[in-house]
Amino acid sequence: PGSSSASGAPATTGTVRPSVASMRKLSVTVLRAYGLRGLKHFTGEALCCTCELGGGGASFKTTVATDSTDPIWEETHELGPYTPGESLEVTVVDKSSKSCGKYRATVSVPAEFFFPHGSFEGELPLC
Repeated sequence: PGSSSASGAPATTGTVRPSVASMRKLSVTVLRAYGLRGLKHFTGEALCCTCELGGGGASFKTTVATDSTDPIWEETHELGPYTPGESLEVTVVDKSSKSCGKYRATVSVPAEFFFPHGSFEGELPLC
C-alpha cells in the first residue's frame, strides 16, 4: 500500500473474516494506518488500534506503535462471541503523554462487509 489513501485522507488497512475454527468468532487482522499526520493533534509518539464488536462487545487492542504517524501493526486477533449483524468498530488511538488517549480516529465496518458471505480486505477511511 501507498503512504496515503486514494483521496489522501487518513485510513487503516486490514482484513475481517469469520474464523475458520468457529463461525461464532471473527478473525481480524490490523495491518497499518496512514495519513494520520493530517489529523489535528495526532503526535505519532504512541499509537494503538482497538477493535470492538457492536456497541460494547468483545474487543482487543494492538501493541503500541511508537514514533510514527504511519504505524504498522500486522497483528491478527480473534473476537467473539460474534452475533450475526454486529458491526466492527475500528479506532486508532493516540496514547501519547500529551493526548492521554483522548485523540481518536474511528471507522465502523458494517456486518454486511464481512458476514455471512466471506470476508472484507481493504482500506477504511478514518474520521
